[in-house]
Amino acid sequence: MGLPWSLPDYIENPKEAYDNSLQIHGFGTELLGGMLVDESCYLEGEEASSYFYLIPVNSSKPVAYSFGSFVADCLAFEHATPFQALPNSFAFDEVPWTIKPPHRNEIPDLYLSDLTESYEKAAAITEGLWFRPEFRYSLPTASTIDHKGYELIHLDFSNVYARVAQALHLYNTALRQTDPLSQFLNYYRIIENLTGNNGKGWVEKCVGGLSDYKMEVFATHAVPDRPRVSLIRCIERNARKYLRKKRLYERTKVYNFTEVIRACALARMDDLKRTHTAQQIAKRLWNTNRCGISHGRRIRRHDLDTDFKEILADIKLVRFLARLIIEQHS
Repeated sequence: MGLPWSLPDYIENPKEAYDNSLQIHGFGTELLGGMLVDESCYLEGEEASSYFYLIPVNSSKPVAYSFGSFVADCLAFEHATPFQALPNSFAFDEVPWTIKPPHRNEIPDLYLSDLTESYEKAAAITEGLWFRPEFRYSLPTASTIDHKGYELIHLDFSNVYARVAQALHLYNTALRQTDPLSQFLNYYRIIENLTGNNGKGWVEKCVGGLSDYKMEVFATHAVPDRPRVSLIRCIERNARKYLRKKRLYERTKVYNFTEVIRACALARMDDLKRTHTAQQIAKRLWNTNRCGISHGRRIRRHDLDTDFKEILADIKLVRFLARLIIEQHS
């Protein structure tokens, strides 16, 4: 039996609550429910799919799309994977396709499906086919709360992330990009957003002494066609010396992906420091890259050539900086 009738007992008036819910696309997980967001909505997974539902505790009150979008951004940050809140209605005329047969009533659904598939593709382009995020709330250490006599996982997103909501949205937007130049731009915009300026001063200070992170992103490792290939061998060679194995394997059966992101950032920073001062690295990230992507004069080219390859390398640093500054302001 599917939704809404398969909803757990703590959800009152399940049909009405389901009708007022909001769908979020993410990734598949075996944890299908038992989550309370901000004490106002339940987060329930749909079996054998990549979809979740934000279901209102007050069954008669529809979940606002703005709140659903915020929750999707929080989920994206905590899993380094794109999430997307989907509107409850999307009209035929709102689909931007130039050619759309008028008798095809399913076109809005096709458009939204293509959109969410593109985000899955973006994740694969960015991290490769072997990155498998682990739903962090399924871990035994997830914080819980008593709700109507039920022990639910407590996702206190507004209390933790309200001050960085816009930065989280830029982070989620960066994760959704299939083009590295657009991805770099959104990561750097996080630094601009939270510093209130071009961010070069903050970057220069950071590069001078890179801070540590707080939020671990967990993932599982498997290479089906080569089961004996270790995780370390799958990480780029230049980054391996920066890995701290105690942080990398601090949980059983999963590894800490943020530690890998940090190691790759340090490797790129070390490479840049051979020819750049900290001030020059900051100038490179903002003047050369950020402005070269977003402005029309001295542009960074999207062809698969020098500019493109340099941006791919610099993303390794700027994506970690983006996570750091979000943590510092949340």
